[in-house]
Amino acid sequence: MKTGTESESMRNGRSRGPLLTLLLLCVLSTGCVYLRLLKFRQQLVDFDDNFTLVHSPGAYIEMANPVLKPGDLRWLTGVEGVVSRSPNGMEMRAYRFLKISAPAGDLPKHQEVWMNAGFVKERLQSVEFPETFNEIFNHEMLRRAFHGADIGEMDESDKATGWALHKDLVIPDRAKIYRLLGLPSAITRGLVHDELVYKFHRPPMSESVPAEPDIWFRFFYDRKGGKMSSATVQVGWLQIVVRKWEDGQYGVRIRRGKYESP
Repeated sequence: MKTGTESESMRNGRSRGPLLTLLLLCVLSTGCVYLRLLKFRQQLVDFDDNFTLVHSPGAYIEMANPVLKPGDLRWLTGVEGVVSRSPNGMEMRAYRFLKISAPAGDLPKHQEVWMNAGFVKERLQSVEFPETFNEIFNHEMLRRAFHGADIGEMDESDKATGWALHKDLVIPDRAKIYRLLGLPSAITRGLVHDELVYKFHRPPMSESVPAEPDIWFRFFYDRKGGKMSSATVQVGWLQIVVRKWEDGQYGVRIRRGKYESP
């Protein structure tokens, strides 16, 4: 858990020489994926200038200045999308995942999650998410979530980055998560908090082989007050953790590394 001192450091933008580190890693890697990710992170800060968000009916985000390549998403997550061509010639990569152990009563719209990524001239032009994701993908939420990304800390040894979230960012309550993802694959009730876990895998899957999640979500909600204390999203190798710090503010940490199972 981050301490008050650590969160203060992140707010003041004291990092560990991120640009120099990224340049060094770029020399050692192929295609300078680190520099493209750095540029993309900088774009997130100026969300209004670099992205357009519409709901038609799901959340559709279009990039004004595309930088990421198809291989960058694969490098980040280890997950390969299904490639196709749209009628207008755009290269599409579809990512579709089915819920593991969907509880009885779970609505069909909650039994899968998906993302469609569109590329023009080998650059990520757009991403589309299901209509249920409108619960969290709105303009103000995204703008506040990324406002501190440019002054966030870098951890070169752990291939990670993180920053403090805007103090006015509304953290989703349990009801909103249910509207977003439906009923959890598993729920554990404890004395201090409840743990909600959602597991999804890529189809098809052999009936004889137990399903292992390709992506999963885990949320901890305090029993007293019902506030979210932490949330983890794992997409292949990519892990995103949102956690409440000791000073009460929330921060996010994004890490690319070995896959971890919930």
